[in-house]
Amino acid sequence: MKAAIIDVGSNSIRLLLGTYSHGQWYNEPKRLWTTRLGKRNEDGSLTAESMEASYKAFSEIKAIAKDYGVEHCFAFATSAVRESSNGLEFMEQATTYCSMTYRILSGDEEAAYGFKGALQDRLDDGLHYATIDIGGGSTELAVGSKDSIYWSRSYPVGAVRFKTLSDEGPQRIWEETQFLWDPMMIEGPFGDFIGIGG
Repeated sequence: MKAAIIDVGSNSIRLLLGTYSHGQWYNEPKRLWTTRLGKRNEDGSLTAESMEASYKAFSEIKAIAKDYGVEHCFAFATSAVRESSNGLEFMEQATTYCSMTYRILSGDEEAAYGFKGALQDRLDDGLHYATIDIGGGSTELAVGSKDSIYWSRSYPVGAVRFKTLSDEGPQRIWEETQFLWDPMMIEGPFGDFIGIGG
């Protein structure tokens, strides 16, 4: 089986092609289109410019997927789309450029997918693991073990959202966002703490 996974993020749209054979995935190198969906209008809606750039990307993805022989195409949209007033309309229109099944992920779902994708086979029994996923529009943290994810948060802090403020240095970002962060009330031995970023 050949599949395409599309990540519709706040700064870029990414494509992962893969073939599932004999119980194993074989993935191709990822491809990326910079579309800047997170740079929204004053009312929070997606801009016409970023949507057009995204539709162009979806058209190119359709051609690439066809050449690869994709049987199933899945798209997952994150912060920029889920927070915008026209996000659902945008994704519906995107399906006219590229036939796909899509989901607009909640912050908790985004954290969970990041945790599972980054750690996969690295989980050992008896240890806690954590991920921090720094995206364009949001940052997700998740803590879990081999058995489950038992703590996750999504925060409105991202590379696109805080681009202008970041020019003043990392201390300004901390001053602006420190009130958001919840303590992780987890004790015991930790395994990896993995950072994920575009």
